[in-house]
Amino acid sequence: MIVALLRTLGAVAPDRDADQGDAGVHPAGHRGARPRTTSGSPLLAAHRDRIVARLTELQSDLAVLETKTEHYRYLIEQGLDCDTP
Repeated sequence: MIVALLRTLGAVAPDRDADQGDAGVHPAGHRGARPRTTSGSPLLAAHRDRIVARLTELQSDLAVLETKTEHYRYLIEQGLDCDTP
């Protein structure tokens, strides 16, 4: 989990101070006294939402790329690619 969080930290870093409040790790290493919610950590939930949104964007981008690649392959099969004199 730590590797995944570090890999995707760019999406979370700007909101870290605002989301943590007193629940963050204190200098002495003790957690704040905020009670746990049934939905888990608000920071982790927000991070998950950002990852899911990014995945949706990436899946859309991949679909566009695959469509364009299929079109280029069709053109090449038909002899209509740019390299044909």
